[in-house]
Amino acid sequence: MKRIMAWIVAMVLLLGMAPGVWGASEEWNQQAQQVTGKVKALLGIGDEYTGFHSEYQTDEGVPLWVLNWSLDELRLTVEATSQGQVMEYRLDDGDYSSQEPGFAPSVPKVSDAQALKLAQAFIDKLLLEGESVKLDASRISRGGDEIRFYFDIALHGLPSPLSGRITLDGEDGTVISYRRTNPEHYRGGVDNPKPSVTLEQGRGTLQGTQKLQLEYTRQMENGTESQQAHLRYVPVSGDNYVVDAFTGKAVNLSQLRQEYYEGSGDQESGGSKSDAGGGLSKVELEGLGKLDQVLEEKKLDSLLRQMPQLALQDFQLAETAYYYNKEDDRYTASLSYTRQKGEVREYKIATVNASDGQLIRFFAFGDEEREALEGEAAMAKGRAFLETYFPQQFSQVGAYEGSSLQGEGVVLVRQANGVPFPENYYRMSFDKQTGDLLSFRGQWDEDVTFAGKEGIISLEQAENIWKEARPVELGYSAAPTDQGDKLMLAYQYAEEAKQVYGVDALSGEALRNQWEQVQVSYTDVKEGDSEILALAQMGVGFKSDLFQKDKALTQADLLAFLVSAQGQYYDPRVPEELESLYWSAYELGILEKNQRQEDALITRGQLVKIILDMSGYGKAAGMWQIYQCNFSDAGKIPKEYYGYAAIAQGLGMVKGNGSGRFAAQDTATREQMALMFYRFMDRTV
Repeated sequence: MKRIMAWIVAMVLLLGMAPGVWGASEEWNQQAQQVTGKVKALLGIGDEYTGFHSEYQTDEGVPLWVLNWSLDELRLTVEATSQGQVMEYRLDDGDYSSQEPGFAPSVPKVSDAQALKLAQAFIDKLLLEGESVKLDASRISRGGDEIRFYFDIALHGLPSPLSGRITLDGEDGTVISYRRTNPEHYRGGVDNPKPSVTLEQGRGTLQGTQKLQLEYTRQMENGTESQQAHLRYVPVSGDNYVVDAFTGKAVNLSQLRQEYYEGSGDQESGGSKSDAGGGLSKVELEGLGKLDQVLEEKKLDSLLRQMPQLALQDFQLAETAYYYNKEDDRYTASLSYTRQKGEVREYKIATVNASDGQLIRFFAFGDEEREALEGEAAMAKGRAFLETYFPQQFSQVGAYEGSSLQGEGVVLVRQANGVPFPENYYRMSFDKQTGDLLSFRGQWDEDVTFAGKEGIISLEQAENIWKEARPVELGYSAAPTDQGDKLMLAYQYAEEAKQVYGVDALSGEALRNQWEQVQVSYTDVKEGDSEILALAQMGVGFKSDLFQKDKALTQADLLAFLVSAQGQYYDPRVPEELESLYWSAYELGILEKNQRQEDALITRGQLVKIILDMSGYGKAAGMWQIYQCNFSDAGKIPKEYYGYAAIAQGLGMVKGNGSGRFAAQDTATREQMALMFYRFMDRTV
C-alpha cells in the first residue's frame, strides 16, 4: 500500500498538478471569505454568532455558497452566488416551546401594511443591478403565524421570468425566509434593452400566431357539471409564442422546450379494496346484488383475447381487480398481463366494464421501448378499431387538432352540429412494427345535449374580442437552448392575458380563469359588527357575499370558517370543495374522520369544545373537577363541557349569552361563532 501511495504522489508531482490543487484551495478560501463578508454587510449580520461553517454546492451548474451561522438554538442559513448575491435566506430560532399545540390561530400583531413595508425593504437591499420589485398587497398570504408575499422581479423596468417569495413572522415582522430565482440559471442575456421592433409590429406578429375555432364544452352549475354543452371559441394551438424584439420573428417557446426536454408518461392506479364481515344489512345485501351483473375473470379474459389488436396470445394473466364507481353505479375490472421473452419482460394492463367487457383503458409497456405508428396510417388504424368495437360512437367522431386535448397518438373527438366536443374522445396509439395496440383511453357521456348555433357571434368577432382581452407588452422571456435557458427581449402576452382561455360564442364574453385571491367581505354586515369585520380584514370568514348572523351553525360552515384562518377557502355548497374542506380539517386536527356530519347543527358547548380541542386545550379541559366558572347556569353545564366552559371564560372567549348563561345545549349561530373565535384569537394567555 505504501508503494502504491508513493507512486501516486510521484505521478502527481511529475505532472505538475500539486501547485494547481493548492492554488485552487487557496482561491476557494479567499472566495469564501469574500462572499461571507459581502453577505454580512448586505444583511447586517454582526459578530454575535458563536458557530459558523460554509458549504460549496452547484445548482444547475451554477456555483453556490451555503453559509451557516448559529447561536445556541438560533440558526441562520444563507445561499449566495460566488459574487455574494443572496439567493436564499432562512432564519430558525428553534423556539418551539412557546408554540401552542394544534391549530391555534391568533390575531396578528403585524398588519398587512406593516408587513408589506418590511418585506419591501428587505427585498430592495438584495436586488441586483437593473432589477426592481413592487410588492402587491393582493399577493399576500397568511398561514398560521406567518405572512408570505410572492413577487415578480422586473429587469430594466420590464417583466421577466424571475420571481421570488418572502415570509415574515406575524408576531414581530422578522423575515424568516426569502428565496428568489437565480439569474445565473439563464445563460447569456440581453445587453441592449431597447428593441428594434415597435410594439405595434410585435403585437401584430404575436396575435397572428393564434387562430380560434368553435368547440362545445360543459359548464359548472351550482357545483356540478351541466348536461348541456355550450359553444365557445378557443385557440387551435396551445403553444406559447413570443416575438423577438430585435428580429421581429415569432418564436415558439413550447416547441423549443419540447425539443430540449424529453417527455414523460403518466401512470394510472386503481382504487383500493376493502374487507367485509359480520351480519349483512338490507343496504349491504342490495350493494352485493350489484355483483349479479358482473362477469367473472375467465369471461373477461376470454373477451379481451378475442380482440386481435391487443395481441394477448402469448401473455399470461397475472392479476385481476374489480372496482366499484359510486358516481357511475358500475363495476370496472383491471386485468394485468405479462410475458417473458428472453431477458425482455412485457406488460399489458386492460381496464374494462365488468358487466360487458367493453374496453375502457389499455396500456402496453416493457423493458424495451416501442415506436408508435404516425400520420395517416395511425389514423386509419384508429378509425378501424373504433368502428369494430365502438360502432355507435364511431359514427359521431372526427379528427381533432385543437388545444383542448394535448398528448401523443391518434385522437378522435365527438362532433355535434359540425363542432367538436373535446370532453368526449378516444385516444389510441399503435406499434409501428406490428400494428398492435399500445394504448387506448376514452371518455363518452350518453346524456349530454348540445346547444344550437343560433345567435352566436362570428369567428371574426370572437378573434377581435380575443385580441382585445389579451394585451401585449415588452419583456424578457426564457428561451430554451442547448446550453440551458437564455433570456431574450421579446413581445409577449401580459400576465392578465394568460388568464383568458376563450370567448363565449353566445355572449361574446372573454372567458377567464379566476386566480384572484379570495377577499372576505359581506353585504349584510354593519359597522357595529366589529368582530366580524375585524376577522374579514384578517381574511377569516366565509367564501360568500353574505354572513347571515342569525343562521344556525352547521358543522360544514364552522369548518369553512375555521380553516380560513389558515388561508384556505372552501364553499361547502360545492361538492368538490366540501371534500377538500374536510380533508383540510382532518389535517389541522379540527375533527376526526368518523365525526363528519356536514349538516349537523352545532351547539354552543360543541362550538367551544371544537375550538379548544383543535388548539391543544382539550386535555386540560378534561380535568373538569379542578375548575370553577361563574356562568349563571354553571350548575347545569354538563360535565363534558364544564372544563371547556371554565377555560373559555378564563381566555375571555365566552362571556355568556344575554342573561350570563353558558347555554351549552343551545344551537349556536354564525354570529356567536364569530364572536367566540375572534375573542379566542385575541386571547392574552
